[in-house]
Amino acid sequence: MHEKIKIGITQGDINGIGYELILKALSEHQLLDEFMPIIYGSPKVASFYRKMLDIQSVNFNHIKQPNESLAKKVNIITVPLHEPNVEPGKQNTEAHTAALSALERAVSDTKQGGINALVTAPANRSDKFTGHAEYIETALGQKDESLKIWVGDNLKMVIIPSPDQELIVKKIAILNKSLVEDFGIRKPRIAVLATDENENEKLIKPIINQLNNEKIICVGSVASNEFFDTNHFVHFDAVVVLNENFGLKQFNTITGEAGARYTANLPIIHAEAIQGVEYQIAGQNVANEESLRNAIFLVCDIFRKRKEYAEITANPLKIREKDRRGNIIE
Repeated sequence: MHEKIKIGITQGDINGIGYELILKALSEHQLLDEFMPIIYGSPKVASFYRKMLDIQSVNFNHIKQPNESLAKKVNIITVPLHEPNVEPGKQNTEAHTAALSALERAVSDTKQGGINALVTAPANRSDKFTGHAEYIETALGQKDESLKIWVGDNLKMVIIPSPDQELIVKKIAILNKSLVEDFGIRKPRIAVLATDENENEKLIKPIINQLNNEKIICVGSVASNEFFDTNHFVHFDAVVVLNENFGLKQFNTITGEAGARYTANLPIIHAEAIQGVEYQIAGQNVANEESLRNAIFLVCDIFRKRKEYAEITANPLKIREKDRRGNIIE
């Protein structure tokens, strides 16, 4: 039986689709056999959306600290203490402040070990808030050290919209490390796609040579629709794309609304739904919760994979023992 993992889930913008995603995802009670959810947000707003969306199967267990959470319950910690007013579809300062307050408390509890991993619902960006991954980096004092990995059922994609060779090499090295430690892939194979033939010759080939010399298995190629149209990507553990528009288009075409975004190379395990706040459909019961649900599954898997990796690397004899039994192949 799997260890019950405590997953913190931040409410996001209360006037967007965040609570709809959360409530729909957690309404499948069998999911609670795998983890203990702890929502960071407003019981008042959560109850408002539960009634509006007619999701009566979700009942809240009100707690003050993560260690008070109960198995097979949807636990909720009130943040901020002042209950904000909810106006679906409307952008306002109060909702933005509430989203950041929930995120701040959830990150703090994760740093202190109260929760094992963090999933964030969509929050609106501002001059002071450029994204969840960026916020967590800053909170941990590790700015510009993380890597966003777009994760689907059979596709992991990193988008690096930069011609900086040093940066690309650094990010691919981080990707390789994450594939080993977070996803349990012993010898990852990574495809690096260029925008055109000229870029492939001048930028990608030197990068491939350098990474291969560092024992990172990379294959260079010219980006084309055929790479994805013919499902060639399934032969690789991850794909690196240098053109943002091209990468996002291909990822969305392949995964639809089921993909999730993982923040690699941080001590906090974090993933998020790929949707934005989507004010235009807030409260209408049409938002697709698959992305948030898969983000939850993703952080659960990564928590276990990190634990397995730590155990194996702490005891090299264990690797050889497993080799003899055929469970792990060097």
